[in-house]
Amino acid sequence: MWFAQRTWGLGAAYHMPLAVHLDGAVDVPALRAAVAAVLVRHPVLGRAVVERDGEPYLVPAPVPPSLAEADGDPDDVLRAESLRPFDLAAGPLARFTLVRRPGGVSLIVVAHHVVFDGTSKDVLVHDLAAAYRGALDTESLPLAAGPDDRAASELSAAREFWAGHRHGRTEPVLPGLRPGVDDPAAGTVAVGLPGGLPDAAAALGVTTFELLLAGWFALLHRYGDGAPVVGVDLGTRTGATRSAVGPFVNELPVGVGRHATFRETAAATRARLRATYPFRAVPLGRAVPGLAPRPSVAPTSVSYRKRAGDPVFDGLASTVDWALPPHAVRALVHLQVVDGPGGPVARLHYRTARFGAAEATRIAADLAALLAEVHGRPDAPLGGTGTAGALRGPVRPVPDVTVPDLVAARAAKAPDAVAVVGPDGTRLSYAELDAWAGRIAAGLRGAGVAPGALVALSLRRGPALVAAVLGAWRAGAAYVPLDPEHPLERRSFVVRDSGAVLVVTEGEDGGEDGDGPGAGDRVPVWHVEDAWSQAPEPASRATPDGLAYVIHTSGSTGRPKGVAVPHRALVNVVGAVGDVVGSSAEDRWLALTPLSFDIAGLELFLPLVNGGRVVLAGDGAGRDGAAVAAQVAREGVTHVQATPTGWRLLLAADVRWPGVTALTGGETLTPALARELRPRLGRLVNMYGPTETTIWSTCWEVPAGPPADEPSTDEGSPAEPSTEERSAAEPAATAPFTVPIGRPLANTTVSVHAEDGSPVPEGVVGELWIGGLGLATGYLGDDDLTARRFPTGQGGRRYRTGDLVRLRDGELEFVGRTDTQVKVRGHRVELGEVEARLAELPDVRAAAVVLRGDVLVGYVEGTADPADLRGQLARTLPAPMLPARFVAVSEWPTTPNGKLDRDALPEPPPLHPAADTPAPSAGTSAGTSTDTPGDPEDGAGTTLTRIGDIWCEVLRVEAVGPDDDLFDLGGHSLVIAQIAARIRDRLGVDVPLDHFYDAPTLAEIAAVVEKLGGSAAC
Repeated sequence: MWFAQRTWGLGAAYHMPLAVHLDGAVDVPALRAAVAAVLVRHPVLGRAVVERDGEPYLVPAPVPPSLAEADGDPDDVLRAESLRPFDLAAGPLARFTLVRRPGGVSLIVVAHHVVFDGTSKDVLVHDLAAAYRGALDTESLPLAAGPDDRAASELSAAREFWAGHRHGRTEPVLPGLRPGVDDPAAGTVAVGLPGGLPDAAAALGVTTFELLLAGWFALLHRYGDGAPVVGVDLGTRTGATRSAVGPFVNELPVGVGRHATFRETAAATRARLRATYPFRAVPLGRAVPGLAPRPSVAPTSVSYRKRAGDPVFDGLASTVDWALPPHAVRALVHLQVVDGPGGPVARLHYRTARFGAAEATRIAADLAALLAEVHGRPDAPLGGTGTAGALRGPVRPVPDVTVPDLVAARAAKAPDAVAVVGPDGTRLSYAELDAWAGRIAAGLRGAGVAPGALVALSLRRGPALVAAVLGAWRAGAAYVPLDPEHPLERRSFVVRDSGAVLVVTEGEDGGEDGDGPGAGDRVPVWHVEDAWSQAPEPASRATPDGLAYVIHTSGSTGRPKGVAVPHRALVNVVGAVGDVVGSSAEDRWLALTPLSFDIAGLELFLPLVNGGRVVLAGDGAGRDGAAVAAQVAREGVTHVQATPTGWRLLLAADVRWPGVTALTGGETLTPALARELRPRLGRLVNMYGPTETTIWSTCWEVPAGPPADEPSTDEGSPAEPSTEERSAAEPAATAPFTVPIGRPLANTTVSVHAEDGSPVPEGVVGELWIGGLGLATGYLGDDDLTARRFPTGQGGRRYRTGDLVRLRDGELEFVGRTDTQVKVRGHRVELGEVEARLAELPDVRAAAVVLRGDVLVGYVEGTADPADLRGQLARTLPAPMLPARFVAVSEWPTTPNGKLDRDALPEPPPLHPAADTPAPSAGTSAGTSTDTPGDPEDGAGTTLTRIGDIWCEVLRVEAVGPDDDLFDLGGHSLVIAQIAARIRDRLGVDVPLDHFYDAPTLAEIAAVVEKLGGSAAC
């Protein structure tokens, strides 16, 4: 407790208040004498904690405690005293305050957990009552300040036990849990426990405590946590200390896996507790080397205490507030149960920085409902909560036609209307496009392409590309896009993997000379120029259930997967998105995306099926924001779709398009980018969807805010955004760290699931599954992978996206990827969260975070000083999530699809021994980087030696090497405190205690000391 308080602060998290209300003719002098007698019997309450060479000792406080008096409302005094900090070094560690009120007095007691525990409340209050009656035994009961002999004797067995049991601190699965720094400020909600729990426990063969703990485990299982670990307060009192005041409690982690019924869960909970009891006296930090001490050993915790009967103060009516709501809490959520004469009473204490009151109330209600449910049905299956996170989009009729059918119908209706505008301004009418597609279809048929075949398209972005897609469909084939900017090896792989029977290209793109895709695989090549000698194919052979295209996506294994999408799915998404963004013959869509990126299908065919116009940007145009801006203005473009990375490039060209409807997707849209984009556009719609569910599946429109050039509301202050706009574009720490991805499109269902596939409730993070008409048929040639990723169950056939989301207030929030969570020094880190928090900082326009080896590196664009970023991030992120180095980026590398190319981000520049400022890096980034402590350079040699001597003294070893790990040598929290004290005394550097857990080797600590100024002291 001393170590945690010194390291993390924690405010009032270790304060334990109680209030005794006495009504009647209170003899105040007798009450004052009773307090004095209790302090004599329990002298530990008059102690302070002093540090001597890094070790804490309980010593008498210079000023002993006494009964003070205060005026005012007892509730106000109670709050003030509960929040007033204790000075551990000065003491005393207990305060007694008397408040006179009409009809009686209130005695308020606040003690620090270092000298107090839950049972101490009973002991103290009953001793006060006895002393008031003059019946207290005043023999002192001192608390030994040295190590617990019982703990020392059991240490070896405890280490063996914990080596085989879980004790990690993984993030829990709870509704409404927000990311961010763990401020201990607390809120409290009551848990309405059902009656008859002791009888229910007896029927199951467990105690009431075991029943309640099993209920908490069952609730966590329902929320989707398959293997939760919970901190449990276990008493360590013996016969000799039963009547003493003091911290006779040890919090230890207890883990219970998922079971089918509550009876099984209760039995497993009892067995796990009973296995832990023999080691209850051994602190976890001593039994598990290298385990960083935390305010709570697990993210959620449970305490249970049986309260003795009410105290009797002679001649007075007394009531005691035994379990007052705390103002701070050590765990994210703590379930406190006090079992008194009237039965158990439970309260849920939660960190308000991580939960809202509504979410906490819901957790409490869910627990109460579960306990009531299993009370009489302990053998019933433990299913879900009945509030699974699921949404269904609007029902929209989908015609039994294909996109080429719809485009042909438009050509018949308005043959002279402009359908396609090429990058050079060339215009193609609907009649010309229809005829060209018919000739290509005839040519492909003549080249042996049969309905159902696959045709690879290797074409630059131009009118021929649009005609070739329609022509392939009219021939009854599906297209396989080959991006000319992709390496030849990848294009050849796609041809081989898809089984394409023909490669369609343009004359200058290869084929005849044997150097084009497919040439080395003996796949015939056909040139679009040959279409002009053909008579148009009169009718389309495409069918709604036939394949429209196969697009290869990059898999986590490194081997691209061919996603096969049917025509019906494409028709559905074109119509569904048209409903959202509007669709008419007046629309002019910019086609900015390569055909190998599936969102290109929307740009090309949503306008064409509605009689609008496709404006084709040239190849590589996405990297030239100024050229795109000029084309949008020249052609009167009304709709633009791009990834967030692409939008940043356009912002660099200072685009201001108040008449444009903008779509963004493919990457996370941060609030900072939304805030910058929204005032420049007519509409901004955040889209989401994997290739496997056909382009887009959900959407959310960013609300309108003030115009980009709106004057300020007062002198020098920018216009204050509306509440709606602020929530959308600039969330506080309590809001989601990305813009919502919204609700499903028409004929689409979404649901959120735990790792085992079970649905999770609203507000809980889980994997997004998508169903509906947008589903692909699967992965070409890989039935096993298709079966795994497209399971069929009670909810029908769905796609497991691998994306982590939560459903809150009817909207989906994107959290991250199941495959982009990384481990940093054993901590699970979601890179998306770090990036979002980094992008929110002032003067940071864009950010990316990459794991390089075992170090997080942050890449930033903007005017922020990289040297200041870590400190700013530390206000919202815990230490394991802080990048160790930062690199300023002037130009972001992109893939051909317009997404950020993380692999192309440069390595951080090397550190220079003579200076802290590294040399600029080559490539696309430039400027500066800043670093947290790394390997010590030559100047650290003296520091390394002197710290090594300190290690040898404290650890009692003869020698240590630069790469020796403190915890491998037997280090723990008190050892760290001793080492830190000697470093402070001898080198003049005060090393924060948590640094030893982040940098546990001798060389790393030497580097920390150098960074903090140790070289000057040497």
